Amino acid sequence: MVRPVHPPLRLVEESQKYELGKSVFLGKLALKDTAGSDRASQTGRLSELQRKLPARVKKTVDLVELAGKLSPEQFVALQHFLKVRHKIE
Repeated sequence: MVRPVHPPLRLVEESQKYELGKSVFLGKLALKDTAGSDRASQTGRLSELQRKLPARVKKTVDLVELAGKLSPEQFVALQHFLKVRHKIE
């Protein structure tokens, strides 16, 4: 009997993080104001990321409006998605 090959755990985690970030970016997650989030630091980082987006993408999304609505996990996932998809650090 042949056992199926499983991808490395790190690869699976990065894939899940990418998909979560993609869902946040595309607005497919229902977000609400979270009491524990740091709105000020998220606003600063999201406005920086918004400026770095390609012109065609800037027209379709406003990342700054997500400030204060993202959990730490969602915030990290969004940054990961932008790094992979749009090459934004």
